[in-house]
Amino acid sequence: MENLAKEGKIDRNTKIWKQGYDQWKSIGQTELSHLLMMAPPPVGGIIEDSGKVIDFQRDKFMILSLLSLLLPILIEIILSRHIFAIRFIFSIAALVFLFLDRSALKKAGHKVINVFLMLFFAIIHPIKRTKIYNDKYVYTILMIVISILWGVSNTSIYDGDIEQIAVEFVKDAYNVDVKATGVTSLAGENDKYVLHYVGVENSNGGRATVVIVATKSGLFGIPMEYKRPILNLY
Repeated sequence: MENLAKEGKIDRNTKIWKQGYDQWKSIGQTELSHLLMMAPPPVGGIIEDSGKVIDFQRDKFMILSLLSLLLPILIEIILSRHIFAIRFIFSIAALVFLFLDRSALKKAGHKVINVFLMLFFAIIHPIKRTKIYNDKYVYTILMIVISILWGVSNTSIYDGDIEQIAVEFVKDAYNVDVKATGVTSLAGENDKYVLHYVGVENSNGGRATVVIVATKSGLFGIPMEYKRPILNLY
């Protein structure tokens, strides 16, 4: 063991087992950690492994990446509408934090995944981290869950989206500027579609209702396809 430490072939994260251990342990967590004092430091420094599943100091870039994916979903839910610019900005931020985390691992002497592979299959990165830090796939699971929420929320329909469709329809079809005054949604026959009744009003106080039909499709029955809106004057 001493020779392996001197040659730099083992580090704090190397797993060992001996009689009396209930599971494999990192050398840095055992009575043999003093052997590491004989090992030369890895090129570029080292990331200390605290032995914790989640370590905020060690995992800060990974955590910031996940938060960057989660925040736009929360913002859209609060504002009740989709905002492409927010999603785009935060998705870029998430990717930047992932690459910062990859860079930190590489500087610590760990083997990291290919840059191009990471661009198209980012989920491989947290899986790679698990092999290094034994974080029990916590970040992998979180990334999968947030990615599913990202996709589902991207195809779901908020009242703000419905109102915008109605306002734009009136503007395009009748060249009249209106504002939306509210939305009432009713399920159609056999719950296969949704009827959205959107109240609109122009600057002169004239009011109308725009009826929008959204058919349901997909695994979660999310309304995804709009038929041409109908304007009811009253």
